Amino acid sequence: MRNSHKTIELLSVVFFSLLVFGIFVFFVLVPEGKEYRNLEIQVQEIDAEVSRLQMRYDSYYDRHRRLQEEHQAVVEALENSFDKETLMEMLKRDVTALDLDVQERFDDSRGMYMRKAEVKARFKSPKNFYRLIEVINSSEWIMSVKKPIIFERVGDEINATFGIEIYHSPV
Repeated sequence: MRNSHKTIELLSVVFFSLLVFGIFVFFVLVPEGKEYRNLEIQVQEIDAEVSRLQMRYDSYYDRHRRLQEEHQAVVEALENSFDKETLMEMLKRDVTALDLDVQERFDDSRGMYMRKAEVKARFKSPKNFYRLIEVINSSEWIMSVKKPIIFERVGDEINATFGIEIYHSPV
């Protein structure tokens, strides 16, 4: 009888242990597992979003870098500070007389500074005018010649009056 009593006692301890283990599993581990699974799904979604954003950033960065490389000369030209005397020296080569009236800079709507200048030049042939325009186009600044260009014959020479705009970055 003692053996059967010990067996019953042992079985009841095992059953009670299994019951406690089952309760622990279903009320503690299963909810923790579900919470872990939900967190894992959220992490995967966030990781997918981060990967998508990283690819988008990389494409924008690569495009930005490529554009910077392609337009390095323009960027450098915008960064050059304007010097009236240097421009006068460049333009004087092909003309017999030159007057350059530069207005103060002002902020353009595109965030760039722009100086307006009126050029009055006198030269002997139209070829000299075209060389003058080539000098403007090859200068270290970004400049645009503005219409109207007024030509007037004075003796053997030609007077030309036109406007230019010089663009550069804020200092």
